[in-house]
Amino acid sequence: MKSKINWKKILKISGNVLLGILIAFILYLVVEIVIAFIIKKPPCIFNHYIFVVLTNSMEDTIMVGEVVFVKRAAFSNVNIGDIISFIDINPSDAVYGQYITHRVVGITQNGLLITQGDNNIVQDSYRVSENNFIGIMDYHSKFLGSIVTFFSNNSNIVFIIVSIVLITVICLEAKNFLILKEKAKQEDEKEKLKEQIMQEINKGEKEE
Repeated sequence: MKSKINWKKILKISGNVLLGILIAFILYLVVEIVIAFIIKKPPCIFNHYIFVVLTNSMEDTIMVGEVVFVKRAAFSNVNIGDIISFIDINPSDAVYGQYITHRVVGITQNGLLITQGDNNIVQDSYRVSENNFIGIMDYHSKFLGSIVTFFSNNSNIVFIIVSIVLITVICLEAKNFLILKEKAKQEDEKEKLKEQIMQEINKGEKEE
């Protein structure tokens, strides 16, 4: 005899798994945002750094306000034509110590990277080495720029973290509510079954 598939149980287990994944993902985001806030570095989500472009040096390829996703990569994997992110190491630059996203236009004999913004008429005044290299850009989006800008504000970070914690609590409470509701339903079904059995017994006694 073939056993029936308990779809109700399967759906319940699937729901619990999805809820667990959601909570784990939320906690992961919270940890990454908090760490980035503490060490004052851009957040790194799934091995990608997230930057918001603040200058027009890469227009029309990347516009001001766009968000770029820069994947961690080995320095040796960079090729001419790649758009990379790195830290400005020229003390005379106004953006000294900040993160820059420019295109690799050449490689020196000793393996240093020559970079230049697509909208700039001159190359950068220094060569990028493994020490100030961050990663290779693989995606950019104007739509997500405003979202990341919102996250980068300190007061907004606190608001987001609190919101995420509340969402997590709500998800857990919702799970508990569903569990209690399911238990109540099972108890109700047991009571109905008891009443049905008692009715059958009483009916049998009367017939006798």
